[in-house]
Amino acid sequence: MAGLKGHDYATGGKPDIAWDDPGARDLLVSALVTDALTVLEQLAGVDLDPGQGEAVALLALVAGQDVEPAQGSDGTDRRWRIARKVAQDRVISTVDPQARHAHKSREKKQDGFKAHVVVEPDTGLITAAALTMAAGADNSDAARGIELLDADTTITDDPDVQVLADSAYGSGDMLAAVETAGRVALIKPMPIQRPVPGGLTIDNFTVDHTARTVTCPAGATRPVSAKGRVNFGAVCALSAPCGHGARPPLGDESSSSASTTRSGANTASEPALPPPPPHGRTVHRLAHPRCPPRPLPRGDEERRLVDTARRLDQPAYTPTPGTATRPRELGHDLTRPPRRRP
Repeated sequence: MAGLKGHDYATGGKPDIAWDDPGARDLLVSALVTDALTVLEQLAGVDLDPGQGEAVALLALVAGQDVEPAQGSDGTDRRWRIARKVAQDRVISTVDPQARHAHKSREKKQDGFKAHVVVEPDTGLITAAALTMAAGADNSDAARGIELLDADTTITDDPDVQVLADSAYGSGDMLAAVETAGRVALIKPMPIQRPVPGGLTIDNFTVDHTARTVTCPAGATRPVSAKGRVNFGAVCALSAPCGHGARPPLGDESSSSASTTRSGANTASEPALPPPPPHGRTVHRLAHPRCPPRPLPRGDEERRLVDTARRLDQPAYTPTPGTATRPRELGHDLTRPPRRRP
């Protein structure tokens, strides 16, 4: 601890610096990372128990995942700055190293874990569940969905068993696993946005995963890059609706498609994906008209088993003969007819 100068680690709280000063922040980052590297160098070759080993490994991970060498430095002079990118599988908590950032959408973000469940749609019963980290390819909805379906013992061998899911489960591996298990996949296809209004989408291209080529509607074939991209720039003309100046048999939707074909189509290795649906991915909800017959139950929801008896409307007031046509109001819900004079 005597050789560490980045912070007084015997006290809690943040270091006392001018946090609105970028230069002060950069000096602090460099000092903290240098202290971490010093500790790791001193502990190299030291026999540690399992708990100490995990703490040292976590220190190395936290000190290195969010920093990069400062501008004009290669790291040997121990000048560091906050990295301009997010580390893959980033650890966000030293208290719970398994917690991860989760992005349900661009706006909705949360930290923690992800729960995967298999629900029987007619009764709402949960037949299988798993809790995983919120990020990572091994923890995706489709990957965990395959494991849950394989481990679920409540599913019968009936070939008419249907698997309903949203587009997050529509990966090639998931669809292949459902087909191998002899079940019917009713999984909503992933919606595809057109890069330009009226342009083409990947459904208009022919993808050969074996040869790793893509053919555009005009017949031009181009190889797929290592990152799954295709460039049709050499055969596309901005004045033509498609490559080679030939209009593909797609009707009006082929207009203004040069930008789409020029940038190429993302053909990430999904050879097991089915052909595009005939409805063009426009069906609301699932791609099949089947829907649960009633809404699924929610937490703390009471379901009415028997309809309660309804009160009948009160009959209209009938005055007694010889009295006033309307009762006199004596107070709240109190009425009486007037007295008769002798």
